[in-house]
Amino acid sequence: PRLSPNARRNPSSRWLFAAVWIGLTSPALAQIADAKAEARDHFDRGLRLFNQLDNDGALAEFTRAQELVPHPMALYNIGLVYAAMGRPVQAVDTFDRILSAPTGLDAAAVERVRMERQRQLGQIAELEVTTAVPNAIVEVDGIEAGRTPLKAPLRIARGTHVVGVVAAGYTPLRKQLNLLG
Repeated sequence: PRLSPNARRNPSSRWLFAAVWIGLTSPALAQIADAKAEARDHFDRGLRLFNQLDNDGALAEFTRAQELVPHPMALYNIGLVYAAMGRPVQAVDTFDRILSAPTGLDAAAVERVRMERQRQLGQIAELEVTTAVPNAIVEVDGIEAGRTPLKAPLRIARGTHVVGVVAAGYTPLRKQLNLLG
């Protein structure tokens, strides 16, 4: 149906439209408000746990806050927790996510992210693994890190690691390596 010129000017029809629109979106707005409140609770709990040196708990809380309401400050704290856990590869990857879309951060916060990323980058070593056997499993500290041929060197936290190569029909090879960076 077409609206008559008078109906378009009638303030009560605009009010009805606004009331219907608000009525349709109220549950959605309430869900958003609930998600924000829950995310804030997780974020605050993450801060408390981080200050208590419970990095695993802090990581879980910040991650849940980020899942509920994505925000660069939650990601920044996730990156800091990874750094505190001695997981510089994950820290750098998290900081890279922030720097790829720093919306919502002021220039000082972006600079802090860049500085911490650079510091963590210095804690990463690269390990190139080559074999004559295709599809061999490359392990680092007993966890699968890839299959040969690797497309790029493995990024690993500096320090001592057990690196292994395992392939069906071959004797597994494992060596302890001290990666200096």
